[in-house]
Amino acid sequence: MPDISVLAVCAAIIFAGSAVQGSVGFGMGLAAVPVLLRFLAPTTVTPLITGLAIVMNLSIFLKLRHDADWSLIRPLLIGSFVGVVPGSLLPSALPLSVFKMGTGVLVIVSGVLLWLGWRCSIERKSLRFCVGALSGFLNGCISLSGPPVAIFLSAGDVPKNVFRASMSAYFLSLNIATMAVFAGEGILDVPYFALLGCLAPVTALGTLSGVCLSRLFPERIFRAAVMVLIIVSGLTLLF
Repeated sequence: MPDISVLAVCAAIIFAGSAVQGSVGFGMGLAAVPVLLRFLAPTTVTPLITGLAIVMNLSIFLKLRHDADWSLIRPLLIGSFVGVVPGSLLPSALPLSVFKMGTGVLVIVSGVLLWLGWRCSIERKSLRFCVGALSGFLNGCISLSGPPVAIFLSAGDVPKNVFRASMSAYFLSLNIATMAVFAGEGILDVPYFALLGCLAPVTALGTLSGVCLSRLFPERIFRAAVMVLIIVSGLTLLF
């Protein structure tokens, strides 16, 4: 358990990251993880963020559950579970730095194209499955599952509340599956749950603050914020 000063800093970081995800639908890891790694060990940060993400995505989903499009989510989830295993094997076959750089460039280009007006249909289940598989693949190799789904839903002109509700349902399912893996590995010990218990209320408060803030965003501003976050997530992979 970190001392009180480190805990206070971590709480502030978590609040800001959960507010970002509460307002846009993704971005907690992007906003919080790089800063948290300055204060906590990577072996602590990964399961901690996963546990807090369950609190965060559950908070969003409960608020927006009636807007979730399960016909859209199911093929994404099936694809993600298929893609995660090959993704976990990639680091042993290819230098991870090369792959991260290539992925970063593709994410940035996709974000810029979205900004310039690129759109695609999201009606085909096969395409949803492929996007989910790519998301799972990236989650398995570099723990970055958000951009493919965010790009796909943005390109399909999914309405703001459907976007956020569907993203939260998708990530909630992935977070629960990941926590089950952590539990099987025996890394969820008493200090972990103590830290999780301290930061969970802050996460819920930040998330609900973001959800309330998002109500003030017109659709145009919301879409611009999503595109900016997509581009930033690509940039983080280049450095």
